[in-house]
Amino acid sequence: MNPAPATKPCLAALFAGSLFLGACESTDPPGNDIPHNDAQVVSSMNTPPSRPENPKDSAEQETTFFILDTTQYSPTFLRAFRERNGWIHRHIELRADSMIVEGDAPEDAIILPTDLPLKKKVRYAKDWNGRRYRMELTRLNISTVAYHYVVDDVRSTLLDLQGTADLDPSFYNGSEGTFEVGEQTYGMNKYHPNDTICSDYLLIGVGSIARASYIRVPGSAKDTLLSMGMDKQ
Repeated sequence: MNPAPATKPCLAALFAGSLFLGACESTDPPGNDIPHNDAQVVSSMNTPPSRPENPKDSAEQETTFFILDTTQYSPTFLRAFRERNGWIHRHIELRADSMIVEGDAPEDAIILPTDLPLKKKVRYAKDWNGRRYRMELTRLNISTVAYHYVVDDVRSTLLDLQGTADLDPSFYNGSEGTFEVGEQTYGMNKYHPNDTICSDYLLIGVGSIARASYIRVPGSAKDTLLSMGMDKQ
């Protein structure tokens, strides 16, 4: 088997200025609480990039977008995608799972992750430090997953969260974390829950769906123990 790439094709060098940190301050959980080397980077989906300071012609600078089929993405993702990627390139297209920049050939497209099966539940779990961590994921379309994340100990349910989450609109900048399966290393993409005010996020494997994580950005000390990387069941 050929080694699997850690990330999907990307244009990180061209887009490096587009990724911003979220507005909420937090302390990332310690690495020992989140096994498997999952990244703990917080970003906001809704922070638009800076516009040129002195554009010669604003009409020429503003990005135009072509979306072949808007029903394949959530409205929240499309709005964030336009905000994040506007004023970077003059033209961007979304065609199914392909992002094409300024008329690049289809074979040079940046690929949106679709490793999770469409509309089928995938279950993840991890036992750690007397707790049981469980998550169900269902890919609803190209941009969005439904999730249900539960943390139990021997006495009670400590956390029970469910909703939908959208792919980070700067997914092409590279992996937010990595994990290994045998000798293969895989990257992970970040998804932002739509029903949280601030900075929780999911990490889902790219090229392999053997691992996923829920990262609970702490509002209190005990929240640091509510994040976990889990293995596919």
